[in-house]
Amino acid sequence: GLFHELDVQHWAMNAPSIVMSVANWTYFNCQFTLTFGFVLWVYLRRNEHYTRLRNLIATINLIGLAGYVFFPAAPPRMLTGLGFVDSLNETGVNHHSGLIAALSNPYAAMPSLHTAYAITVGMTGLAITRTRLRFAWVAYPALVVFSIVATANHFFLDAVAGAGVAATAFLVVSSPRIRRAALATAVAVLAGVAAVRAARIGGEAWGTLDGAAVTLLV
Repeated sequence: GLFHELDVQHWAMNAPSIVMSVANWTYFNCQFTLTFGFVLWVYLRRNEHYTRLRNLIATINLIGLAGYVFFPAAPPRMLTGLGFVDSLNETGVNHHSGLIAALSNPYAAMPSLHTAYAITVGMTGLAITRTRLRFAWVAYPALVVFSIVATANHFFLDAVAGAGVAATAFLVVSSPRIRRAALATAVAVLAGVAAVRAARIGGEAWGTLDGAAVTLLV
């Protein structure tokens, strides 16, 4: 009863063209351009909140990396047999563009870091903005989730996992005790899994990480 992503994409593609244009633009800009533009604004104008925001994003990336290494998952756009369409193929910059194709990991759909970033940006903006329009920040995560589903880049469950990543990052950053426990657990799990996988394939432990995962970690 959770498979409604195809209905969302069909609705968006049959709506006025501005709907897919907004979805495509949001998908390609929200994770990096908009997020780091927001981080820069916080650094320059709300500097007392910058360190916490920086730590949240760093923690989100590390948790996401673990998900991509241990649970590689394809996005809906690869499932053309079900009727999904890669809407970004119609744009000038897409997943097949040279630099993007070289640096991205196509099996990094679970969890959705687009969602984790959007929730972090939205909630931070709501907390530190002083104008009456600050509640508009609440709509930003909803726009991002719509865009990642309408463009066939994520399932709703990926977005739920992304929200979980954002919540976990908040707990880790907020509590020194949780942070120490999480760090110790992460080191133990990563070392154990890497060792098991290395022994299984007869290679070095680092060889079990793909290039995209190493790039994200760096």
